This record gives sequence, structure tokens and C-alpha cells, in this order.
Amino acid sequence: MGVVNLVRGMIHRVRLGERPEDVATEQDEDPYLARSLQIDEDIRTGKNRMLTVEETRRSFDRRHDAMKRTLTIEYGDDVLLALGYSPSQFSEEARNLVAVKLYELGRLSSGAAAKLANIPKPLFLMKLSDYGVDTFHQTEEDLHRDLASARRHL
Repeated sequence: MGVVNLVRGMIHRVRLGERPEDVATEQDEDPYLARSLQIDEDIRTGKNRMLTVEETRRSFDRRHDAMKRTLTIEYGDDVLLALGYSPSQFSEEARNLVAVKLYELGRLSSGAAAKLANIPKPLFLMKLSDYGVDTFHQTEEDLHRDLASARRHL
């Protein structure tokens, strides 16, 4: 029996006067329904609560920090000499180049690319011009549409 049909049957039985506890006997057949009912019960009894935006953000940041990876690029001193960079300057430049290129290709948002470059988003957006990349990806048609929309609202 599908979850939708099960829930419909439960609602119908509750309308007929049966208690929800008696109706939920079929939850053992569907682990997703059982978990959903458990979460509802936890919220109702106060065992579980909705996280605040700040708690959710902190939780995401902890998971994100734990998932960081390292990319190793082999290069010789000739590269450093040609660029006139120290190893740390080259590392920073390579990180920025990867972030900028992924943003330019549309594979990362500006925020995600800024995180990859390990710099604040406003600084990342300003640095795009250093690499010859447009800050905003808008066609001429997009700009005309935005201008027309702005004129309508004046």
C-alpha cells in the first residue's frame, strides 16, 4: 500500500471517530511513514523542535568545514621564476584562478566561488575585472528587459 493511500485511509478512519494511535498500525510496513510519525510526535511533545536560522547555519558550517578537500598541483621553480611569485603567492593565485574560472563558466555562484577563493564575496566580485571576467552575466536582452521593468515601476 503506498504512503498516499495509507495516509488517506488514516484520515478517513480518524474522521469516522477512530483514534490516530489505533489507525497507525500499518506504519510498520513503511519505515518512512514510521519516521515521519515519530518526528511529528517528538515535535508535539517538545522532544524535537525546529532549528533557528542561526543554528542551521552553524550546523551547515561545521559540516562544510569537515568536508574540505585539498588539491595538490605539482610545479617547478621555473613557474615561480616566470611569474615572480613566492610559493604562497602562487598558491593564492591558483586558488583565485580556479574560483574565477568556475564562476565564469557558470558552475559556481559568486558566493561559492568567493568561498573557494577564501575571500569575502564583495572582494571576489571586485577581483573579477583583474581576470577580465564580467561581474554579472547578463545579455543585452536581459538588460533591456530590466530597464523596461524599472521604467514601469517609476
